[in-house]
Amino acid sequence: MKRKLDKEHVDLLTDLQQSYQEIARVLGNLAIDEIVAQTQLDSIQLEKLHFTQQFKDLQTRETQLINQLKDRYGEGQIDLTDGTFTESGQ
Repeated sequence: MKRKLDKEHVDLLTDLQQSYQEIARVLGNLAIDEIVAQTQLDSIQLEKLHFTQQFKDLQTRETQLINQLKDRYGEGQIDLTDGTFTESGQ
């Protein structure tokens, strides 16, 4: 036997259904936002690795240059403004 639901119960069930649909929509959007954010984070991490390697390469080049300068000029101070070298102890 089929019975008609009270309007109040139909309204409550409709509200529940709409709330579930809204939550599902929001969760879907959040999942998409998370994917976009993770993609951006991955890109940032790759760029960070790239520049970290460049920084390490610069440190290696600096160490090599310092050793070359020490071999050629000895211990001392370099003044880049006038391109001079002053030996230590003078």
